[in-house]
Amino acid sequence: MENHLRPRSDFRAPRPRQDVVKCPICKKPVPDDRTASGGKFFPFCSERCKLIDLGRWLDGKYQIPVEEDADEDGPGEDLDSSS
Repeated sequence: MENHLRPRSDFRAPRPRQDVVKCPICKKPVPDDRTASGGKFFPFCSERCKLIDLGRWLDGKYQIPVEEDADEDGPGEDLDSSS
């Protein structure tokens, strides 16, 4: 039986992956290195950007959208109207 699979000459072994993300405030590249001491501001690039983001949350500039169900209008409204 003949082996048709030959190693490619241009094959390179995968390198250890180090993701790079963008700082949410200034958009500078930030290495995803959460375990090292240099990653203490992750996902921000610096303490300054981290504090800017905290200030935006505290000022109410960021909001989490909430969807209200029709059933939450009041307790038992549907039950009272059917009697």
